[in-house]
Amino acid sequence: MVFKKCEFYACESHVEYVIDDFINLYGVTPDLNFNDNINEVCCEYCHEFAKYVLRFIED
Repeated sequence: MVFKKCEFYACESHVEYVIDDFINLYGVTPDLNFNDNINEVCCEYCHEFAKYVLRFIED
């Protein structure tokens, strides 16, 4: 079985923009969770540390 995993990262200021981009690109609404690795990944917009991870896993 093959799983397709899509992830975007967002800071608190840009989370709405990143959600819109995710929906426009993949055509699905992502799950929104707090990012456990806040010091390891950056926001898609401003490259500050990401507070949120937007994720969709398709099987």
